Amino acid sequence: MKQPKLTAGKTYNVSAWVKLSDDNAAVSPGIKLTLQIEHASTEYLELTTVTNVVAGD
Repeated sequence: MKQPKLTAGKTYNVSAWVKLSDDNAAVSPGIKLTLQIEHASTEYLELTTVTNVVAGD
């Protein structure tokens, strides 16, 4: 899979759809979307706050 190239200073829109399978009661404390940035070191950028989810959501 080819890795996308990002340019510093540009704006990018990111979205994701995630569904918790029906056989799980809940995720504790919840889920959040995080971007992993790899360069000289690995950094993580939190894109969303934690969201509580229940089975089937």
